[in-house]
Amino acid sequence: MSSQQKKHIYISYSQRDEKVKRRVVAFLQENNFNLWAESRKRTSSWETKTEQAISQASSIIVLLSPNAKSSKWVRREITLAEQYKVNIYPVLIKGKEEDSIFLRLITNQYIDLRGDNEEQGLHSLYFSLSTNKRNSFYKEINNKTYSDNLNTFSKKIKPILASESIVWLLLIWSISWILGLGITGVVEKNAGMLVGGAFIGLTGGLGTSLILRQEKVLQQTSKLPILLITFGWGLAWGAGFASSFSINLFGFIISTLIGGFITAYVLDREKSILNKKAFLTIALSWTVGAILSLGFSIVLDNTFRRIIGLLYPPLLHTNIPILIHLTLAGTITGLFGGVSTILVTENVKVKSASLVKLT
Repeated sequence: MSSQQKKHIYISYSQRDEKVKRRVVAFLQENNFNLWAESRKRTSSWETKTEQAISQASSIIVLLSPNAKSSKWVRREITLAEQYKVNIYPVLIKGKEEDSIFLRLITNQYIDLRGDNEEQGLHSLYFSLSTNKRNSFYKEINNKTYSDNLNTFSKKIKPILASESIVWLLLIWSISWILGLGITGVVEKNAGMLVGGAFIGLTGGLGTSLILRQEKVLQQTSKLPILLITFGWGLAWGAGFASSFSINLFGFIISTLIGGFITAYVLDREKSILNKKAFLTIALSWTVGAILSLGFSIVLDNTFRRIIGLLYPPLLHTNIPILIHLTLAGTITGLFGGVSTILVTENVKVKSASLVKLT
């Protein structure tokens, strides 16, 4: 058998999931993947053909469901794949995780095709298969398609920047900072820094994660990503503020850096971003936003002080100027990081949608 004939992907599934299997097969075939997904008719030669097909496969896609988990044939196919060291791609198509995922695959990162996640999940599967060098038969993006992607992406930016998400990001982070800084002034100094920073992170993180869900960056059916981002930002800001014991440049940037990486990690876990470049772009965009916003607010600091001096001079001898300074910086950071996150994931969607159209 020639090397080209050996380059196929094996589909392991339960007969009861035939409809979903057909949609997955149709999608991959449209994108030029060579598949082996014969019907489950038990013949004298079927078992021999199955073992041969798995041994010569570059990868195996396992369609996970309660039906598949109870299927002895799916279990045997996974065993053969492990025996022949074939790449395994778990794809969850039905049911809860605990009812559908084999114990032996529990450490593998699965792709979610359940319900409304099917379209995005198929795109994730495409990229996962495409980036595997052993699957060398997928179609490359030519220069024209890449140019089309950029044009499409630029058209997508306008509605995003004009959407209500911008307003919500501004409101959420500004209110978070106003209330959080208020807490730092009420609670005893060191504890106040910890509690105030954590409050800013929790409220800002929760609001941002809900906006990401609204923008369909996060899955609609799972609360775990929201909890991870929310508490991640809470820990980030609490630790950052507490480590500096004062609101300064170091605490501000460290908090933002940690929060940005946590956000990128969650999105990577959700398959919303599919490469290291997108991961680093999202993670570092929050930190870049922090640095730019601090510089911007410092430049405007004298202007704020002049305005306050004209309106009510006694306020210059209070903490009001620094509170305005930090609230502005924090709000701009949240806006910059949030918009960057949406745009990066939108870019991934646009590219994957263009790839799907290649035939």
